[in-house]
Amino acid sequence: MKRLFSDTLVYGVSNVIGRMANVFLLPLYADVFSVSEYGVLSILTVLLAIITQLSSLQLESAVFRFININSTLSATKKTYTTWLFGQLSFSLFLLIGLTLFKSALSEFLFSDISLSSLLLIGLTVLPLNTFDDLCRSYWRINSKKWHVSIFNLTTLVLQIILNYIFLVHYEYGIYSIVWSSLITAILKAIISILVIKKFIQLSTFNFEHLKELLKFSIPLVPAGLSIWALTFMDRIILEKLTGLYDVGIYQIAITISSVITLPISAFLFAWTPYVYSILDEPDHRKKIVKIIETFTFVMTFLGFVCSLFSSELLYLFSDKKFYPSNPLIPILIFSNILMGLYQLSGIGSAIAKKTKPVMTSTFIATIINLTLNFTLIPSLYAYGASIATLISYSFIPIFLFFVSQKFYTLPYNFYKIGGFFIAFFTLSILVNFYFENFEFNLTYFIIKLISSILTSLCLFRYFYKYIKRNI
Repeated sequence: MKRLFSDTLVYGVSNVIGRMANVFLLPLYADVFSVSEYGVLSILTVLLAIITQLSSLQLESAVFRFININSTLSATKKTYTTWLFGQLSFSLFLLIGLTLFKSALSEFLFSDISLSSLLLIGLTVLPLNTFDDLCRSYWRINSKKWHVSIFNLTTLVLQIILNYIFLVHYEYGIYSIVWSSLITAILKAIISILVIKKFIQLSTFNFEHLKELLKFSIPLVPAGLSIWALTFMDRIILEKLTGLYDVGIYQIAITISSVITLPISAFLFAWTPYVYSILDEPDHRKKIVKIIETFTFVMTFLGFVCSLFSSELLYLFSDKKFYPSNPLIPILIFSNILMGLYQLSGIGSAIAKKTKPVMTSTFIATIINLTLNFTLIPSLYAYGASIATLISYSFIPIFLFFVSQKFYTLPYNFYKIGGFFIAFFTLSILVNFYFENFEFNLTYFIIKLISSILTSLCLFRYFYKYIKRNI
């Protein structure tokens, strides 16, 4: 278990810096972009994330299930070569297809056909991501966490520098983001090819093995798409029903709330390879449950602390025009925690190689999300979108926790997991409502700081005993 938390810490360094870099770039974005332009950037970013999810075919998840650090060289070559050419072929096919309809897509997304070239530049990244995926998976499987972190940090710094140059010196506007992403993706692909070339041998490509990988991963594709639809369609609906202004307000709240994803993403990066590595241990079920309970306690407490200072974060990292996003932040923070629990709640099904429940849960959650968005956004605007996100996100882990028990029983204490979440979420909403203010107020800040310290001290004894007992 020490390896899990060691990996989490190392992966966390690069993830924290990466996420914080996005937050620290907010003042620049807030100054350069209007609220509506930030809305365009939001829609573009999530669209590319969805298409990237589709083009990957979730093959990385299958690879973690079929090879490990002890796999033979011939088996590793066969798997990586099959993965590479399978995903690369599909990515190129998808790129060509979307390019043919870029004008119509631009009109639908932004109500502006002139932004079709923006889409084209962004979509070019798709096939390049294949090499990056392979390289990172190789390092993760072989526990080369420092390689992953250094690679992430180096490419991140490059992209930040390019963003700044294109935005400030060349004044390319929104195009600055896609050009810097494309250049960074090209360099990452070159480095990745140099790392993984020893495992790529065309003669080892095996179509039957590809079918085996896809049999595991394909049920995860609709699930992945549904998850991204949950984070994407609300912005499309907002744009159609209320306009790009509300998209920009909503996106700022999402960016600020993403601070909680720093520890979550770091942990999840280490979680998958760790779980599969302990399956032969007699007490692995107990370990898995303890880790999930600990994760819930730590993340919900951190979510409360982040929610407490939401208005200060807005004041520090954005502009006055974005302050109306403050009430949305606590809701979206706990929505992010629910997404972290989604990754953990389906572990039983994944171990049993039963991935259809994941697809089912995300599909139903997407329907719930769309229904709530169309119902709430006309009257509540971006606030309605955030409520829809929270409710639909909550369905997935609840569904998977119970359904996965049919395939792989784990001794969960659901009252404990649910209790942690409900208690800290309720406290966050009450505190945010009481201290709601869009301008920085030193008195409020001091009161909140003292309150958070006192709360931390009150919980410290239980927190310490719980972590010590479980870890």
